[in-house]
Amino acid sequence: ITLAVAGLLAWAEIGRSRAVAVSLWLDDRATLLAWIETNLPGEAVIAQDEMVNLPEPERRKVHAGLEPLRQKVIGKKVLADLGTLEELRTQGITHIATTRLTNSRYRSGRRESPAEDFYQTLFDRGRIVWESPPGLVQYLQPGLTLFDITAL
Repeated sequence: ITLAVAGLLAWAEIGRSRAVAVSLWLDDRATLLAWIETNLPGEAVIAQDEMVNLPEPERRKVHAGLEPLRQKVIGKKVLADLGTLEELRTQGITHIATTRLTNSRYRSGRRESPAEDFYQTLFDRGRIVWESPPGLVQYLQPGLTLFDITAL
C-alpha cells in the first residue's frame, strides 16, 4: 500500500511539474502583442495599466529586446488617473489593456472611488476583443484583457 500511495503521489507531482513547464513556454503578452500587430490598425492608441507591460517607447530599458508596436501605447499605474472613458476617447485612445489582478482590485461594484467607477464602467460598456485567463506562472500569464472603447 505504501508503495502504491508513493507512486500516486509521484505521478501527481509529475503532472503538476509538466503543467508548470508548459506554462513557462506560454507568454500572454507575446500572444497579445502578435494579436495587436495583426488585428489593430496602426493608428490605434492603447492605454494600459502598468501590469500589462506592453512595450512603451518611454520605457525602452524595461522592454529591452521588444520592438515597439506600430500602435501608440500609453501606460499608467491606474488607468482611472488618465480620466473617464469618455475623456480617454476624447484624447484619441481606442483600446484599453488591463490585467485580471487590476480588474478584480477595482471591480467591487460599490463605485466608491474613481478607479472603481472607471473599471466598472469599462466592464459594463467596453467591448472585450481579446482575453487570456490567468495561468500557473502569473508573470507570464497574468490574465490579460483588451477592450475596444471606440463604440462607447
